[in-house]
Amino acid sequence: MTEQQLPPSATDGLLPRVRVIEEQPLAGRAAAYAALHTELSSRLERSDLAAAEAS
Repeated sequence: MTEQQLPPSATDGLLPRVRVIEEQPLAGRAAAYAALHTELSSRLERSDLAAAEAS
């Protein structure tokens, strides 16, 4: 699924965050991407739990 296919709320703020991360030195990028991964993974797990509880 491309960014254009996702609802606006799914991509709001992500691209600006990635741009900020990309401007950081390598060590800072690694830590920032790890934090972003943790946040997105947590959101995905919460949405999976909510979907499972709804069905």
